[in-house]
Amino acid sequence: MELYIISFLAGMLTVLTPCVLPVLPVILGGSLSGQDRWRPLIITSSLIVSIFAFTFFLKASTALIDIPPSFWTTIAGGIVLLFGLTLVFPDTWSSISQKLGLTKSEGLLQKASQQGGKKGMVFLGVALGPVFASCSPTYALILAVVLPQNFAMGFWAMIVYCLGLFVPLFLIAYGGRKVLGGFRWFANPTSWFRKGLGILLIVVGIAVFTGLDKKAEEALLNQGYIDFTKIEQQLLESYEGAFDVEDEEMEMINEMAKNQDAKMMEENVSEEDQRALQLLNQNYPAPELVNPQNWINSDALTLAQLQAENKVVVIDFWTYSCINCIRTLPALRALHDSYADQGLVILGVHAPEFAFERRLENVQNKVAEYQLEYPIFLDNDFETWRAYENRYWPAKYIIDADGQVRYTHFGEGAYEETEEVIRYLLKEANGSDEMASSDMIDFSVVESPSRGVGTGETYLGTQRHVVGGTLEAKSPKNRQAVFVSPEPVSEEGERYSQPESVSINQWWLTGDWQFDGEKIVSQSQQASLGIVYEAAQANLVMGFTNEPVDVEIWLDGEQIPADDAGRMLEDGQVSVDDFQLYYLSEHPQVEEHTLELRFNGEGVEAYAWTFG
Repeated sequence: MELYIISFLAGMLTVLTPCVLPVLPVILGGSLSGQDRWRPLIITSSLIVSIFAFTFFLKASTALIDIPPSFWTTIAGGIVLLFGLTLVFPDTWSSISQKLGLTKSEGLLQKASQQGGKKGMVFLGVALGPVFASCSPTYALILAVVLPQNFAMGFWAMIVYCLGLFVPLFLIAYGGRKVLGGFRWFANPTSWFRKGLGILLIVVGIAVFTGLDKKAEEALLNQGYIDFTKIEQQLLESYEGAFDVEDEEMEMINEMAKNQDAKMMEENVSEEDQRALQLLNQNYPAPELVNPQNWINSDALTLAQLQAENKVVVIDFWTYSCINCIRTLPALRALHDSYADQGLVILGVHAPEFAFERRLENVQNKVAEYQLEYPIFLDNDFETWRAYENRYWPAKYIIDADGQVRYTHFGEGAYEETEEVIRYLLKEANGSDEMASSDMIDFSVVESPSRGVGTGETYLGTQRHVVGGTLEAKSPKNRQAVFVSPEPVSEEGERYSQPESVSINQWWLTGDWQFDGEKIVSQSQQASLGIVYEAAQANLVMGFTNEPVDVEIWLDGEQIPADDAGRMLEDGQVSVDDFQLYYLSEHPQVEEHTLELRFNGEGVEAYAWTFG
């Protein structure tokens, strides 16, 4: 309920944000440009429907994952520009449409410019949708986090957000029409009012098309305009819906889960089985796999099929660039090697965090690199994820031979406990008091996260934590690093410089860079990316646009020494030649350092810092 209230308020606040203000005159002018009293409702409703559709059919679609958001805003700007031209030069447009053979389709834009046609306002409202769809941190939260992980909540939150946006837009459009209701000059299709509206549309279209609307936003902020996105951000900080749980909080969740539904110990149960019984924390029917795609290491499977074969199943939700997931893979590999022939089936459910993780070839390559031999399938639309109401990477659900979820664990660790539960459920399935093998796995070699890490996972794209031109932590306890280059965040491209001073949990850029929804992209040959962090290990998820790029890694002002170099580095350098997590620095304990990446080529894509 709290998210829905925030979503509604965020929709209302979005109207007052700097990135929306430049197009409000278009909404107002469009509602006045004809005699139809329904025009305010038509144009605002079309805009709201466009925002909703833009979300679900474009941004939330797997089919268009490689198309940058700037493409859609460019298209929107072009449509608005053309629409304005038809109002200013109706005769010229008619001549052009005849030469281009557009008269057979009645020339949608030309028809829209005549008599204030309803179709025109629908078309204009739809075109403005992408412009509005990047102005709210709540919108970003719904789209980037809530929607893929809890579809129902994200769907309704998006509807509530759109309703909140509709109310002030309609009042603006309807109020303007009401004030000028006694005047008839604005309804004349050949009046200077319509030409003036056309000029306004041309100006707005050019601004959106060229990115000048972003500069207008910056100017408003520099002149002291109240940044309503920061007000909205303050509302969001009270909502802990980011679905990232680490360290002490994760331990508390798992400890609470352990204490749920623990069975009473029986006198004739072995000590090992008594421990397992105490660990069992769930007992409910396991949801069936939902539309699993692109099976790796196996033909298509169903839980019903595995239940018929008397199998114990481990469902593992993971994604291949997640450091927390990567550290669990050796343990899963060992469990598969030890117990697959005794009736255990591990099912890896690959639910992507970034667009490149949706590509089958990328996942196949990583499965081979990590030497995973158990069945894995792609859950690109988070359908199985939602069926399990899952919220975490990684997450494990252990299902007994009767199809009941008996144990869950979220995050890293608890490998010994997981093995004890698996052994107990295998004995239960086979009707035996003994395992075929009594040897337990040695998990001491599995890498564990460091304690006391002071810098949290930090996303670099504009869909996460972008507020008023700076990147801000969603919540103080999450410890995300903050962007501190003096230049503003820009999706059109900007030349950045290092700030005069930096401190712990701050990051910056130098050279030419472009932001988009989930990443930043270098656009100059000698760009750099730096951060001050507190951890034993610093990693960065990266890829490349055109060709691999070599990177020099500098630590505390000098090229990183071998003792501190990450496992992927050679002579203080690494080549960004794949879409993956890159290990950059590794220290014997949690320490504070300044890390800088100096790129020898353009086109590097950087997604998120992770630390250990």
